[in-house]
Amino acid sequence: MKKQILLFLLAFLPLMAQAFEGEVEIGGIKYFINTGDQVAEVRAKSPKYSGDVVIPPTVDYDGVTCNVVAIGKYAFSYCINLTSITIPNSVTSIGDGAFSRCTSLTSLTIGSGVSNIGYRAFAGYPGLTHVYCLALNVPNTDTAAFDGSYPENATLHVPDESLDAYKNTDPWSRFGTKVGLTETNIQPLNSIAEPSDFYSLDGQRTEQPRKGVNIVRMSDGTVKKVVIK
Repeated sequence: MKKQILLFLLAFLPLMAQAFEGEVEIGGIKYFINTGDQVAEVRAKSPKYSGDVVIPPTVDYDGVTCNVVAIGKYAFSYCINLTSITIPNSVTSIGDGAFSRCTSLTSLTIGSGVSNIGYRAFAGYPGLTHVYCLALNVPNTDTAAFDGSYPENATLHVPDESLDAYKNTDPWSRFGTKVGLTETNIQPLNSIAEPSDFYSLDGQRTEQPRKGVNIVRMSDGTVKKVVIK
């Protein structure tokens, strides 16, 4: 009898260990999770995202830590109350129209790991002023990625050593101002009043600001980038 019970339990072990695949919401952001591959993709959410959104580099589900590696197609499209977005270094792919028509968005930070940016991914931002792209290698970017966002009126901040490459690659070359990302381009912490939360550039929340560039969420909900020397 004991042998039969053991064989019965062993037969169900593969089911018990089966990886989860599906959509879940964690921290106000919807993801498609694959715990087998330990990866997550940001998906569209209803009601829409709003305010200043910082996407984390990892999420935990059912005891498994998954890397956030992609922003899905149209995940944030028409989020008209989204004001800024920070994409972590873990993300390698940003899908077609991922942030299209977010008409209140004025700034965005793209992490260093991104290698592909899809069609009209960042299209339709009439008030866009600053884009921070931290990738050393210019991402493979659809030429329509910034259509309708008037990049000629905005400033592109990129790694200083990659500045010339961005200047010579469409659509990044369309930005009216292009600067190398150095400490002199970012506000010192002592010039910022009433900071609330601190994040590293890869979107990871920190208890205290770290040496170098930090993202600071203010008590009024706005987001700034500051440098700690």
